[in-house]
Parts: sequence; C-alpha cells; structure tokens
Amino acid sequence: MPHKNRPSAKTLYFFYGYRMTTPEVTQSLSLVGGFQGVMELRREGLRLYEELAKRNPGREDDQQGLALAHTRMASILMHENDRKGAATHYREALRIQTALNIAHGDQAQYRISLGLAQSNLGNALREAGDPKSALASFAIAVRQYEPLVIADANEVRARTLLATVRLREAKAWNDLGDTKRAARLLRAVLEERRFLAKRNPANAGARGEVAETHGVLGDVALRARQLPEAAAQYETALRLFAALETEGRSNAADHEEVAGIRARLAGARVKKP
Repeated sequence: MPHKNRPSAKTLYFFYGYRMTTPEVTQSLSLVGGFQGVMELRREGLRLYEELAKRNPGREDDQQGLALAHTRMASILMHENDRKGAATHYREALRIQTALNIAHGDQAQYRISLGLAQSNLGNALREAGDPKSALASFAIAVRQYEPLVIADANEVRARTLLATVRLREAKAWNDLGDTKRAARLLRAVLEERRFLAKRNPANAGARGEVAETHGVLGDVALRARQLPEAAAQYETALRLFAALETEGRSNAADHEEVAGIRARLAGARVKKP
C-alpha cells in the first residue's frame, strides 16, 4: 500500500540531487520507511553538519557538507510548496558558498558552487512569484560561469550550469511578459544543449535537457499566443522524451515533465476565440 505522505517523483529527484529512475525512488522510500523517514534522515544530516561546522568552522569539507545539506532540504521544500522555508535554506547555502569563494580566491570550483547557489535561490524566487528578484540572482550566477567557459571551452560542468541558469532566466522574462527576450535566450540554450548532448550521446540527462528546452520554448510561444509554434515545440519535446523512454533511460522526473507538457499541448491546440 503506498505511503500516504509519499512525495512526488520530482521532489525525490531534487532531494537526492541526481536523476533517479522510478524503481530507485520506490526502493529508496521502502528502505527508509516512506517520505517521513526520508525527511527525518535529511534533518538529521543537516543537524550533524551544523554541529560539525560549529566545532570546526575552518574545515572546508564540513562547510561544503552543510551547504549541500541546506540545498537538498530546500529542494524538497520547494517541491512541497514551502517556498518560504526553501528560500531560507537556499540563502544559508549561498552564505556559506560566498564565504568559501572569498576564502579561496575565486577558484573555479568555488565559483561554480557559488553560481549554483545563486541559480537555486533565483529559481526559488521565480517560482514564488518574484521574477525580478530572481533575475538579479541569475545575473550573479552568470557572472560566475561565463569567465570559466571563456577560459576553457572544455569546462563541461560550467557550460551545463550556464545553460541551465540561462533557461531559468528565460522563464523569468517570460513570466514578466517579455517573450521575445525569453525566446532569444532559449534559442541559444537549445544550441548549447544540443552541442553538449551530441558531444556525449550516452548522457541521458543531457538529452533530457534538450527536450526540456523545447518544452520551455513551447511555453514562451504559448504566452505569445503563437499556438502552432507552441504545439510544434511541445511535440518535439514529447518525441525526445519518448525516445528516452523507449531506450529505458527515462526517469521519474521526466514522466512528470511529460505529463505537464501534454496538458499544455492540449491548450496550444485550442483555437483562438
């Protein structure tokens, strides 16, 4: 019998921090006693890192662990619609990553972590209905990633994260009604994500990100009342997700994304009054 407090698959995806398949989600829940068991484990992990960070404030590993614990807790709260609580944890992660970046003289790995913290906070702000504040966070994240990509085109992680923050930025502009600006950003994101997926075709996550980009392009076209374009973008996204499903390489988060796209596609197919 399913646990009555079982979270969405997308919640678990963000909670664990990697792309889990549906069997992995089910197994993880059963091992820890359902969602409440998972939450208690994460709370205990957060308490542990808080204590370690207090004992050894200069120990970098403990600070990084505490930032990660805050990020994972925030991710769950976001997808359980506790945006206020999520923002609190994201801000704590950002505070820690900012201090580490300053202490280590702007080294690449710390810039990447700082950019991710800003991107996560911006995403939380946008979903909470504050796209203008979100754009300020995204701009800081972009400033962390862009120099790394310019300095080394083979810095795949920075390129991937830069594409993600640009996609989030496009969503914020779409929320504000600037569909032209959003579409320009997304076309650049799509080109970059296609390149990264082609570079490593075995990476199902990269291919899923291409599909995701088509879905967001559909959202922008729908907002602009370009219904045929919206439908075409949604159909492309669904086709790409279906290919991953056929290969047995889709995951629970993909399934929820597909359900949302199908619903929006139905709206795009409605004729203008």
